[in-house]
Amino acid sequence: MARVLAPNRNHSRQAASRSRIKGRTRSSPRFKGTTLDTHPSASIVTTPLVVGYKISTTGHFTARLRLQDGTPKTLMGLLDESESGIVVWTFKPRAEDEACDFASEIISSSYAAPRSNMSIYGLTTSSAATNASLPDRRDEIDCNILSDPGGKLLRTMGYIDAKGQVKRGAFVIAKDGTLWMRKTGGTIFNVADELCRVSKAVVKAKTVVGAVKVPY
Repeated sequence: MARVLAPNRNHSRQAASRSRIKGRTRSSPRFKGTTLDTHPSASIVTTPLVVGYKISTTGHFTARLRLQDGTPKTLMGLLDESESGIVVWTFKPRAEDEACDFASEIISSSYAAPRSNMSIYGLTTSSAATNASLPDRRDEIDCNILSDPGGKLLRTMGYIDAKGQVKRGAFVIAKDGTLWMRKTGGTIFNVADELCRVSKAVVKAKTVVGAVKVPY
C-alpha cells in the first residue's frame, strides 16, 4: 500500500519543545493534589493490540474513566460522542513538564489535519482531582484529561509495563471501534509525527475515519 510521507510540521513549536526538554537539569515537578492507585500493581504485560483490531464492547475496554471535572466516561461512550473517532495520548502520572511538552506536540499534529475531526484526550492513572489542576495551570494542555486510576484500560491497550509503570504513547480509534494507530516508546516527536501521518492520511483518503483502511 502507498506510504504517506511525514508532512512538514510546525518547526518553531517543535524547536521550542526540544529546547525546554534539553534545558532540564532535574526531574519534572509533581502535580498538586493526591492520586488514587497512581502506580497499578505489576502484572504480566498484555499482548499489544495491532492496527485494524476491532475494540470490544466487553472486558476492560468498558473500564470506568473520569474526566478532570469528575464526569464518568467509557471508551465506547467517547467514541459515540465523537464525530470521527478519538486520539488518546498517555503520560506518566505527575510528570507535569513532560505531559505539557507531549500535549503540545500531539495537539499540534492533530490540528495539522483539522478535517480529520477527531476528539483528543489525555489518559493517565492520576485521579480526576489531580488532573483537574493541570489544564488550568498549563496552557499547553488544551484538551480533556481522562483518569484511569486502576490502569485497566491502559493495561488492556498495552500502555502499562510489567512493573506497573505507565508508558508514554498515543493511539487512534475510529468511530466504529477500529484501532488505526498504536504507538509506545520513542521520543515525543516520533509519536507526534506518527499521529500526524495518520491524521493526514485520513483527510487524504477523503473518508470518515474507519470507513476504509488508511494507507500507512
